[in-house]
Amino acid sequence: MSGTLAKLILDQHRDPDDERRGRGPWRLAPGHVVLDETEGAFALWAFRHGTASPARVRFALLAADGRGVLTGDPASDVAATLERAASERGLHFARAGSGLCAHVYAESFAAPGRFAVGCAAGFGRAGALGMLAWRVSRIEAAAALAGAPVVRAEPVVRGVQVAGELVPGVSGHDLVADIQRRSPEAEPGAVLELRGIGVERITMRDRFVIAASAGVLGVSAVVLPSDEVTRAWMRVHGREADWKRFAVDGLESDAVLDLDLERVEPWLRCGAGRDALRAVRHAAGVPVERIVIGSGAGSGDWAALATLVRDRVRVPVTVVPGSRCIVDAARASGVWERLEQAGVRFESFPSRAPTRRDEGVVLEFGTPGGPGERVWGASLESCAAAALSGVITDPREVVPAEGMAIETVRAISSTARIVPPAPHAANEARAVNTSPVPRRGVVLLRAGDDIDASRVIPWGPRSAALEPAVLTTLAFAPVDPDFAARAARSGGGWLVAGREFLTGSQADLAAWVLDRLGVRVVIARSLAPVASDHLVRAGILPLEFGGLDDVALEAGDELELPGGLEGIEPGAAVTVRNLTRGDQALFTHRLDEHGLAMLRAGGSMKQADQQGRAA
Repeated sequence: MSGTLAKLILDQHRDPDDERRGRGPWRLAPGHVVLDETEGAFALWAFRHGTASPARVRFALLAADGRGVLTGDPASDVAATLERAASERGLHFARAGSGLCAHVYAESFAAPGRFAVGCAAGFGRAGALGMLAWRVSRIEAAAALAGAPVVRAEPVVRGVQVAGELVPGVSGHDLVADIQRRSPEAEPGAVLELRGIGVERITMRDRFVIAASAGVLGVSAVVLPSDEVTRAWMRVHGREADWKRFAVDGLESDAVLDLDLERVEPWLRCGAGRDALRAVRHAAGVPVERIVIGSGAGSGDWAALATLVRDRVRVPVTVVPGSRCIVDAARASGVWERLEQAGVRFESFPSRAPTRRDEGVVLEFGTPGGPGERVWGASLESCAAAALSGVITDPREVVPAEGMAIETVRAISSTARIVPPAPHAANEARAVNTSPVPRRGVVLLRAGDDIDASRVIPWGPRSAALEPAVLTTLAFAPVDPDFAARAARSGGGWLVAGREFLTGSQADLAAWVLDRLGVRVVIARSLAPVASDHLVRAGILPLEFGGLDDVALEAGDELELPGGLEGIEPGAAVTVRNLTRGDQALFTHRLDEHGLAMLRAGGSMKQADQQGRAA
């Protein structure tokens, strides 16, 4: 991937020994770790229980963003616990009411050339500032806090060569749709990079929309160059000192898509995937029931909306504030007042579902939930056009041909709500260290096929607020209510599962809970694609039947790895003896040298802790 903006950034954070090792995964040391309340709080708990040391990164942020900007700053036990834990362990903490973690980070801490990893909705928007913002699992984020590198195969960089200028009424949402229509299938490990003379004509508000669309585009991150447009935005936010130019002229990439901005047209997102994209002109006249401008919208979007809806809106329009900085700036500049005069309402948690059957659609911009039945994603301009007419309307008919004169809304810093870590942060409690995989263990449970992560550990707003000690007692509750207690009585053991074990978005959480209960080996007929990595990071050996269907392994059987972990080699089958039944069988695994080293250390957290203490 020589000669790309992404490589310029990653080379500054890559382990110098990678080149000596030759071909293999890249070991990357992120400078920043960013966590939100919904997912990141769990990463903090995993970090606290994996090491007693403070965070070993230059900067870490946890934002209590689950309560909305307009609901005030309630003192809750959960918020107080998170703030205390963050402060003790070396993290900055954004108190409730600060706004979405993604906004808080971009407004106050993101900057050109930086490399951050995290678990936060919309976190990728920081890529608009000329940096890489990669979403990682919660266990990876916890390990990164402990100083562990993020390990990835050499990323593929997909370049988009941009020329021309967007026609008035066409925006970043539409550009993302056009890229999606013309791009190959999703490449989860890829980085999408925009460059070319046309980039300098893309506004910052559109850049943020593009950068936040990595998931939609099927890539790990989107990065745009840092130029004078970036500099102007950072100046408005009082952070010009953090700006630097990142030129991309002449850089290369693995694949290039040529894009003429003048040929991009407005699009609607009527569902998931490229097949659900629909040109606005083909949906003109469809009644609109309601419009929601979500928390992903920034100050520039609010100013654009206020410019477009000078008249009274004809359908209900709700705006969800994304950060305190956006709200304060809108009030100080008069944008808030102008929107209210046009009939726009402000809410923290509006309903997304249509209320009247077959009487129109709901249009959304900047919402985290994505489109659904009669809920369509649209650009801010398309939303504004529909607000004025009551039906789907091509925004090019509403926005003046000379474009919009959008006033610059000067940002008002909200860093007063961000609590820095305590000096010499450290946790008084000694961390619970995971033991490496022992040679012998008893089968605690034989689970069936298609056990996804939600059946291993139920997850939702209530369980997310639970302390880890309580959360682990819920393990396998829908399958075997006595599992957690039995694992505690036995001091841990092994787990046997069926096909497609550990699917779902909460697989990293489930693996960590199993580790906390002392599960050291999982043998499954087959593992979900990402399950093996999550289990290894948690310190659990993942094995698969490898086509064998007649191996008798039942709950209560005592099993043995004759050679222990030291006897396992990449690509070689593993012998497991059943001491209860007096037989043995060969099982397969997907481990490379890096994964084996992590397992022998006891998982990613303990490995990072050991390396940090040795440094």
